[in-house]
Amino acid sequence: MAINIDSVYKTVLSILNKEQRGFITPSQFNKVAEQAQLELLEKNFYEYNRFLNRRNNNGYANIPEKIKEKIDVFYKISGDITASSSIADLPTDLYKLVDVRIGDVSVEQVDQYEFSYLNQSPLTKPSASFPVYYISSSAGASGDFSLATNQITLAGPSDDATIKVHYIKRPAVPNWHFLTSNGQYVFQSSSSLTQHFQLHNSQQADLIIKILNYSGVTIKDPEIVQAAAQQEANNVNQENA
Repeated sequence: MAINIDSVYKTVLSILNKEQRGFITPSQFNKVAEQAQLELLEKNFYEYNRFLNRRNNNGYANIPEKIKEKIDVFYKISGDITASSSIADLPTDLYKLVDVRIGDVSVEQVDQYEFSYLNQSPLTKPSASFPVYYISSSAGASGDFSLATNQITLAGPSDDATIKVHYIKRPAVPNWHFLTSNGQYVFQSSSSLTQHFQLHNSQQADLIIKILNYSGVTIKDPEIVQAAAQQEANNVNQENA
């Protein structure tokens, strides 16, 4: 399930050109497309939590379930990961961590300060039946934390336990790949470098509005920004009605 990037780009261009508002190049589009996709994914988590606290109907009117479907597009389970000396690297495409499991046992996440506290008491000391972990980061080979690898430190299981990570993966970076011919941008639909949006199909309209908002900033047209923001606000009001 994906949203065709060429369809989105053509729609954005059509709206911008309708009233001669300007033009956004493929390179500019690709930059704002990535940010727009991430913002909508993050919005899904916010909306899911918000509607869980409200009374909802069943079936098609079950709003949390519909939002969950949008998030589940990115749900992933890692292969076996060995925690060497109780430390395990998290998947490189991780966006949000859902669960860590050792066999059928779910490992409880704690803060790093709680980790030491739990080990101090025999009653709370982690064990194979009550394993815990905290998230840490390891600097890159050069000692640069901008190249850090996310890791978890485990307590309770054996030093070389095998874990599986349940998580929401980071969407692939969208890319409207093109070649230039006679001054025209030609979309390369069959290229391996072309990457469509990975959001749920139902979010295509929201995606276009979000990109139009950024496009107005890029081509310095405040009216486009204002119109896109107003449309987005209208959509939110309809959802809350």
